[in-house]
Amino acid sequence: MPGGLAFAQIVRHHFFVIPFESMEAPSLRSPESIAHAPVVAPAAWGTLALLSLVNAVNYTDRMALAVLVEPIKQDLALSDTQIGLLTGVAFALFYSLLGVPIARYADRANRTRLISVTLTFWSVMAALGGAAQNFFHLFLSRIGVGAGEAGCIPASHSLIADLFPRERRPLALSLFNIGAMVGIMAGLGAAGWLAAHYGWRLTLVLTALPGLLLVPFVFMLREPPRGTLDGADAPAPLALRAAIRTLFGRRSFPPLALATALISFAAIGIAQWTPAFMMRSHAMNLEEVGAAYSLANGIASILGLLLGGWLLDRYRHRDPRWSLWISAGAIALTCPLTIAALLIDGMMPMIVLLTLSALIGNIPAGPLVASIQSVTHPRARALASAVTALGVSLLAFGVGPLAVGAASDALTAMQGADALRYALVAISFTYLGGIGLMIWAAAHLRADLAKAAAD
Repeated sequence: MPGGLAFAQIVRHHFFVIPFESMEAPSLRSPESIAHAPVVAPAAWGTLALLSLVNAVNYTDRMALAVLVEPIKQDLALSDTQIGLLTGVAFALFYSLLGVPIARYADRANRTRLISVTLTFWSVMAALGGAAQNFFHLFLSRIGVGAGEAGCIPASHSLIADLFPRERRPLALSLFNIGAMVGIMAGLGAAGWLAAHYGWRLTLVLTALPGLLLVPFVFMLREPPRGTLDGADAPAPLALRAAIRTLFGRRSFPPLALATALISFAAIGIAQWTPAFMMRSHAMNLEEVGAAYSLANGIASILGLLLGGWLLDRYRHRDPRWSLWISAGAIALTCPLTIAALLIDGMMPMIVLLTLSALIGNIPAGPLVASIQSVTHPRARALASAVTALGVSLLAFGVGPLAVGAASDALTAMQGADALRYALVAISFTYLGGIGLMIWAAAHLRADLAKAAAD
């Protein structure tokens, strides 16, 4: 369903009062149900649209800081290592610590209420960053943002898995991830313009306000029944030990989670520092960076997410392993494109190559998440998402930006203004680790899908 039509469904069908029990619940054991995906209720599309908006706000608050690196660094007299701590460790610390317990709550309790509460908290903490007077104040603000956002993605993934049948999940989760790309575009584009005209402090406040406006709409969402679209009758909650045993009993899950973390390590480290790279190595100003990076990277990423969802919707009838084979091929192309973009001279060739890298690099996003959710027990889906997010937050959000910042500081004596360029090239090679892990996971995917059906 096109994004505009999905949003129109919100108004037309009042998605927060349509009973989810009316949705068709096919059995995974039926070949007919695999060949012909059931009709998805309008309520599900409306809820997906709203969750995508929440995800957009989630990433706006994360990425706004990336554009503000240079003015914050100058105003508060910070080093690149301190900036890496702010954009990485400060966010990832509590995001990772709270992710699993919040996910356990989401697997047992009302997920829509959880999202509304955490959305309120992280929006307030993001706005408070505008009042920071030193590194420590801003560090505390980013810790609060990370703590709040720990309640967004695991609960949202779990909701989407209960709103869409297995056959439609790659597309649904790709559309959900488009919210992230919209948020990155808004965070980069709006923050660049706002900072140029009003300064970085007011920019942090203004980019946090949309989240507070969405809170009442999320609060009115109805909680769907769990597991009915997988042929189950609302399975009972699992004890923590049983949930973990079930989760790691899927042989495809560990390589899928690790592949997601390694790919994200490179992607997040590069994304957080690319605006600063554009300013230092290509002499671009704040407005130019905000416009060029948000439009080129954002639009290309959205197209890549749609392409990934479409490819999996097209090839799902042949073999479920296509989701991981296609994803591995996409990452194999992304790595050299990214390195070429970082090394090439000239602003326009650099932007073109980054655009191609963003388009192809986002193809795996929906298929990876959909594979994890589909092999998982219905009462452990938020936990699966949180365990994956734990690796992503510690490795990608925590270590990625910090590693780039520390490498840039270390290379400055030798490379001068190009130190950041070569630090980004080095981190790009970690993309390659995800390829072998996805191929490994593909070897066990069919067996794990059968176990999920047996649940």
